[in-house]
Amino acid sequence: MSPIAQPASTRQHRFPTREQLVEKAKARMAVPRVQMMLLLAATGAAGFLASYGLLQLGIDRMALRYPLAVGVAYLVFFLLLRLWLALPRDSDEYSLDGLDVAVDVADASLDVMSFGSSPPRPAAKPSSGPSLDLGVPDLDEGIFLVVIAAVAAVVLGAVFYVIYLAPLLLAEVLVDGVLLVAFYKRLKRPQPEHWALCAVRRTWIPAIIVAVTFFFAGVIFQSLAPEARSIGGVWKSVSSDSQ
Repeated sequence: MSPIAQPASTRQHRFPTREQLVEKAKARMAVPRVQMMLLLAATGAAGFLASYGLLQLGIDRMALRYPLAVGVAYLVFFLLLRLWLALPRDSDEYSLDGLDVAVDVADASLDVMSFGSSPPRPAAKPSSGPSLDLGVPDLDEGIFLVVIAAVAAVVLGAVFYVIYLAPLLLAEVLVDGVLLVAFYKRLKRPQPEHWALCAVRRTWIPAIIVAVTFFFAGVIFQSLAPEARSIGGVWKSVSSDSQ
């Protein structure tokens, strides 16, 4: 049988599998971890702005506002991935020749220590008795610092995990969101699984861990300083009480 007369199923079988396409995309992708760092920096900035916006809307409780801000940041992360997919690239569904995945995302700083701002607090009342300063943090200060360290460790752990996963994650998003979609449209077949589902499977666990961590941190902060509305306000309260 000549190659021209081969059945369509045989010709289609030559198309690489999804796993092969992902491996090719990984091999041809330029600095995926740097791209992911930029995406996560913009995501963190979005979380900070979300917390500030929620505070302006009157959501004072940190245990509620911080997880909501994490949720908003997570949604922004997917929006950024969608924008990344929309970047112009010259891709071929079969050979991936000329695949260009360079991303240009505005750099934004992530400050995990200040999810929100706090209005000026009245001056703390002077202590009624002499205090002995031994250079040892007050109990509330110690709790505050431990919680901050725990939050920073969890956030950094989640960030490093996603950065480590970046080559595979971005390659799968690219294959599912661009290459396979174009191929299935050409064959007039039902669309493959949406790229966002793959991204959710890869990232939902660290996102939930970060959100839960911020929830418990907010609960602890609110117990240390019931009138505070931000981490900065909590620190002012516990540091002034220890003087």
